[in-house]
Amino acid sequence: ILIFLTSSYPYGEFETFVGNEMPYLVSAFDEIIVLTNDTVSHQARPLPGLVKCVRHSYELRTMEKMLSLLGFLSPTLWQEIRLIRTHYRRSVRRLTLATMLVSWFKARKFARIIRRLVARVPGAEVHVYSYWANDMAVAAAVARRKAWVDRAYCRAHEWDVYVDRGVFLPFRHLLATHLDHYLFVSEHGRRYFETI
Repeated sequence: ILIFLTSSYPYGEFETFVGNEMPYLVSAFDEIIVLTNDTVSHQARPLPGLVKCVRHSYELRTMEKMLSLLGFLSPTLWQEIRLIRTHYRRSVRRLTLATMLVSWFKARKFARIIRRLVARVPGAEVHVYSYWANDMAVAAAVARRKAWVDRAYCRAHEWDVYVDRGVFLPFRHLLATHLDHYLFVSEHGRRYFETI
């Protein structure tokens, strides 16, 4: 079984290119569950019969944002802070810390959703594939680290690779060490990631 993590596919007008991969995925798995973050758009693309779709919002409610402060109790968060200071040689400012807390909360939230999906099919070999190297990919890495799934992968494009081109993306090291494959769409992106 494949749990395929997307931002919007098959809903809305974005991620049209994801559909190009679907025939290959359908041929490789007995069942596919698309876990998408789009909870409001209309279905723009048809899905093959063996593909089911589950929708969960990526946005956090106010209470969840407050609960994200519990991330301070996580050794993983403190490991990431140390990594930012020593490896990236960056100070951990308030905005970076807030990004890390929200990212970690979302990752743990979606890892638990993945675990619930896995529980529906006891005994199945479960793979998780995140189309982006975002918080959903971190959720896949968490699920893999906890052995809730058998294999986990993510794809990385541009905005989710180059940490020096805009918004700071935490937990890159977690992805590199707990995913079975971290797949880059360009050789330049792969080489860049190996240097950071």
